[in-house]
Amino acid sequence: LYQCNKCGFCQATCATYRNLWDETYATRGRIRLILAVADGVLERTPAYEEAINSCLTCHYCAITCPSGIKGDELILAARRDLYQKRGLPFIKRIPLQRVLPYRGRRNMAFAAFRLFRGLLPATFKGIDVKGMPVAGKSFVDSTFELHRVGDKPAGRVAYFVGCMTDHTLPGVAEAVVRVLLANNIEVVVPKKQECCGLPMYTYGDLETAKGLARKNMEVFRSFNVDTVLTACGSCGGMLKTTYPQIFAGTADEKPAGEFSARVMDICEYLWDKLQIKGQDLGYLPLTVTYHDSCHLARGMGVTKQPRKILQSIPGIKYVEMREADQCCGAAGLFQGLYPELSTKITENKINNAKKTGADIVAVDCPACLHRIQGGININKTGQRAVHLVEILDAAYQKVDSLKLAR
Repeated sequence: LYQCNKCGFCQATCATYRNLWDETYATRGRIRLILAVADGVLERTPAYEEAINSCLTCHYCAITCPSGIKGDELILAARRDLYQKRGLPFIKRIPLQRVLPYRGRRNMAFAAFRLFRGLLPATFKGIDVKGMPVAGKSFVDSTFELHRVGDKPAGRVAYFVGCMTDHTLPGVAEAVVRVLLANNIEVVVPKKQECCGLPMYTYGDLETAKGLARKNMEVFRSFNVDTVLTACGSCGGMLKTTYPQIFAGTADEKPAGEFSARVMDICEYLWDKLQIKGQDLGYLPLTVTYHDSCHLARGMGVTKQPRKILQSIPGIKYVEMREADQCCGAAGLFQGLYPELSTKITENKINNAKKTGADIVAVDCPACLHRIQGGININKTGQRAVHLVEILDAAYQKVDSLKLAR
């Protein structure tokens, strides 16, 4: 806290500050508020809570700070302090503690949304309610636990699906499996995998996050695989970076470290480990740009591989988007809790995507996909947000267009 020299470099990349122009909503301002509370100068007022909870946790301030201050981690610590003092408000407690940690309740919640969303307005707080797909049955519940390729597979991986992909984008999960099978990789989809715990961790409930982490580590440890793959930057960042952090100095530190060392993003695995080649792919006549997921780019350090994959696909014209690594405005519950601010951030992303002239905005995170596609629908720009693996899957199937199941 005391090492912050108040230079303001974090303002340049903080999406909340850049849209509100209020020091309270910059990392520097938030750190000063946290310091004031720590020193007993400031009470934990509603205004303080809003400043702390309105951070996107995009991690950009941490890589911008010349002093090496991890502003994102300080803000998360402040949220844990608020949770210890006051718990979670009802609007967060229900999804984070009563629904997401339990597969059966998640299934019921998504089924209820699918059934009753016709009664909701087309858009709600800037969210494209009618345009958001919800699967009739989750991918994990409907797929095989083991997908074989033959007598001599080139490798064996376990796939961590994640809640959003599981319940809203099963087509993405199916594409992940098909792409891996096309590369002679055997795929395990553990039936007992749980939510990664990121939503709970983000809002200060460390114990629930730890409980889910222990379950996931135990489930995936029971399968004989060298690699645990994700196709969601948020889940991947939690598994790879945060699990070792939350168990540091405990009996679970070693297993958490061993588990996280096996975690890779699908693009990282395909490009760096399998070294996939363009000559194996079909021709896709598309202009594509790419949006960096905050947690994939800054949480896992994966930025080059997605672009390399897109550029390797015959027929694709790749166009870099301005501020491709700026947050899209989703950030989990943030979009519902701070709709006006979230909408401003999303509109910046949609405008930058539109200026590229691309047909497709490729993403590597289901939450980003929903938010960007919703923004595209609301602003009627005519583009499509597509998971990068869906594009790659179409290239492996050698089709000349993207036919997406939503």
